[in-house]
Amino acid sequence: MADRDLDAATATASEAQKLSSKETVVAVAIDIRDRESIRKALREVIKTYGGLDIVVNTRRFFRRRRMGELPTANGQQRWTSM
Repeated sequence: MADRDLDAATATASEAQKLSSKETVVAVAIDIRDRESIRKALREVIKTYGGLDIVVNTRRFFRRRRMGELPTANGQQRWTSM
């Protein structure tokens, strides 16, 4: 579980651990605006699990647009390396 607020991530990880049977849930602090914070969080995940198969991002900032307007480009960047 990753969040800028480590206490919140820890609380959520604890709840997830209760719901899972034998899976390990780890909490990490991460600020996606800071590359070193991302690297540190990924290192912790890799140390715990031996690798990373998938990333699910549930937070994203969108520019406000009028209903029906679509951007001309998707605006996403690929992560080329950590």
